[in-house]
Amino acid sequence: MLSDRAIPLELDGERGSIEPFAILDELADRCRIAFVGEMDHFVAEKSSVRLLVCRYLASRGWTIFGEEWPETEHQRPFRRGVLADAHQPSAALGLDQARFHEALARVVPGARWFSFDADGRDTDYVELAEGATTYEELRPAMARREQIMHEKVARALEDNPGEKVALLAAAQHLLKDDTTVSAAGVGAGPGGGTVPSIGHHVAHELSPDVPVLSVWFLHGSGTSANPWLPPPGRLEPVSGTVDAELLARVRRPCLVPVFDDHQQRTVTAMHNHILRCRFSEQVDAIVFAPEVSPISG
Repeated sequence: MLSDRAIPLELDGERGSIEPFAILDELADRCRIAFVGEMDHFVAEKSSVRLLVCRYLASRGWTIFGEEWPETEHQRPFRRGVLADAHQPSAALGLDQARFHEALARVVPGARWFSFDADGRDTDYVELAEGATTYEELRPAMARREQIMHEKVARALEDNPGEKVALLAAAQHLLKDDTTVSAAGVGAGPGGGTVPSIGHHVAHELSPDVPVLSVWFLHGSGTSANPWLPPPGRLEPVSGTVDAELLARVRRPCLVPVFDDHQQRTVTAMHNHILRCRFSEQVDAIVFAPEVSPISG
């Protein structure tokens, strides 16, 4: 069982030991690009996991960190359409992001951050998104958003030749291969079903000859500030998933290396949906937190 591989981890982003990540050293030293993906943007533990992983990456030479998050000065709320939801925790998420960026600067001196997300300057994307009244109608906007991500990441790589770049985002934006994953759910996911995810694009177009290091954050039970979950935002691992196994058998924060795991697996993904894949094709290690809590302002 994968839980037999679990390495205890101190979930303290700024002070926790990064020694457990040494199991990834050989792979990390062969990679230029790293993915750090989460299954929920709206839990407080996300920042601790990101900081731990970023500290490890910095120890192996990473200096540039890109994120699925618009630059503050170019953020703007959607005025209409399905995304114009006044109940989104925008203030809490913004504060959580600000705390993360401040902490990243402390723990990785000299770190350079950039946004690879669409923002208010991308007027074609904004118009498509504001014109969608259902999540199905949102697909063209999600396709355009992913194209913008492709362009921004390509530019960052071109502007920083030879330097190591890490991308932080929802895990389904950072799939290494879209074609070997199946996901149960409704609505418009990354790329809207027509454009490859930024992860797929990086692995197959921008870095086809050099491996990509990928770490996912999976969680057990708890609550999230995710506005798309029914109140109170309860999170529970779906029976039979890897996260359910880790919650039942490990019950503490841990790191699980999975780069050589070729079995078909299921995990509980964004919005309590199911994602099926072979880890060896998608991700190299999992950071697991048994309990999570919502971000707060």
